[in-house]
Amino acid sequence: ASRDRSPPRWPHPRRGPSGVSHQPAHPSWATGLSSARRRKQKNQRRCGPHSGRRLEAADRALYASKHAGRNSIHSAREVCQKEKDFHEKEWPIPIHCPSLIGRHHQWNLLQNHFFECRNGRGRLLFLTGEAGIGKSRLIRHFVRRQRASDYHFLIGESTEATIVHSYAPLRDALKKGFEAKDPATINVYKELGDAYRKVLLDLVPQFDRFEKGDLAVTSAADRYFIWESIFLLLQGLSRQLPTILILEDLHWSDEATHNLLQFLAKNIHKEKILLMVTLREEEALNSMIPSILESMSRENLYDRIELKPFSFDDTKLMLGEIFRGFSVSPELQE
Repeated sequence: ASRDRSPPRWPHPRRGPSGVSHQPAHPSWATGLSSARRRKQKNQRRCGPHSGRRLEAADRALYASKHAGRNSIHSAREVCQKEKDFHEKEWPIPIHCPSLIGRHHQWNLLQNHFFECRNGRGRLLFLTGEAGIGKSRLIRHFVRRQRASDYHFLIGESTEATIVHSYAPLRDALKKGFEAKDPATINVYKELGDAYRKVLLDLVPQFDRFEKGDLAVTSAADRYFIWESIFLLLQGLSRQLPTILILEDLHWSDEATHNLLQFLAKNIHKEKILLMVTLREEEALNSMIPSILESMSRENLYDRIELKPFSFDDTKLMLGEIFRGFSVSPELQE
């Protein structure tokens, strides 16, 4: 019998005299799909039917750990539970305005101070305003817009619990600022003299990991020597990059911190150092801050940026950003 030599058409394979197929039953793309399907089924048998969701949850957990910073670990179960709790939470719903509203003038003033800092004209800058008016938001929004490779940022906070601790916001700023620094930055600390490093080690015990040998920590150092040690560290950092030291909520800090600011304000005017301090003046009425501010104002040692409540137009614009896509009634706007 003669064989059929006409071109075969899929899915009919070409068969030889013995009836054995000499052509695949499917084209190449179909073969690829079937092999991919077999690999998927094999992975599901090995990892379970929900392996894709598990990998996605593990990926989110890895991102959460990286976002939280050094020595932070988040499990996939923990991240999924937090997301579930967040979506099931009915009230209060977190309200966040994605844009910075009504602070264009203050933004321009911050830009000018950063420009002066880059050109070696350091300054002490106070951001004042009532509680919740947006001092910290303005600073952090501005800092995020700067390239991290252009500045050294040291950010410390004070709380009602830290008011009894000397130099609490500065300790916090140095501890967090040196957590994941490159070797060149750490060398700024290492190049200081032993006496200065002893004082700084007393302030920030975490600096002990930068020491090869043991340093005896002196607990009773002269106050002026402490200030000089801090200034020399900031000065060394500023020789690498302009250095921005941010201390939040000064009204909850101690007298030693207030005196340190006055000392630094007198010595940074020719350095690439900018000190930014947030302050609620109504909270500081019973402290030494008003007298220190009056003393520094006579010597023109600081500038002030005051944040005031929003106007009606700014409030309307902010509500439009928060409830974007929804209509906001005039009663709510008023």
